[in-house]
Amino acid sequence: MSSASAETSMSFAMEEGSESSKEWVHEFHGITYVINLLLSDAMLTIEIENEVSNERWSGEFTQQYIEKITHKAGNFKKFSVFVKMLFSAFYKDNANVSIDILTYAHLEMLKAKKMGGNNNSSTDLNASTASSASAGRQQQKRYAILTYAGEFDRVHYPLPLVFEQT
Repeated sequence: MSSASAETSMSFAMEEGSESSKEWVHEFHGITYVINLLLSDAMLTIEIENEVSNERWSGEFTQQYIEKITHKAGNFKKFSVFVKMLFSAFYKDNANVSIDILTYAHLEMLKAKKMGGNNNSSTDLNASTASSASAGRQQQKRYAILTYAGEFDRVHYPLPLVFEQT
């Protein structure tokens, strides 16, 4: 889809009172996911499903939540701009934005690398907390990470997705 048609669909989606949804199929880390985005007024819903196992994760994000995480990330974006960036990442029509789906373990490894640690710190953390019920729920989470790469910086916007029991 061209940038112009993505822009047209986003303009439609952002009209007050409108509702829009879009589905993509993308592969992340060797796993194919069916991704659904639903946009209605000031609410963004992301649903992903593992195409093989049919496991599902989802998250609902308000305008306030999105603007809060962009502020905390150090690169504030209005809700409408963030949604345009997210759609653009899934359409793969802008080299400055990308999307990734990460497990909790992947996220911990990235945090350890960013902090200058080694990959073993993530493994140690997971092993030490594996007995708790909350650690089990954390292991089942997925994270949609929207990345914006500007000329001099790179900003990650994490969106937690909760496992849906079937």
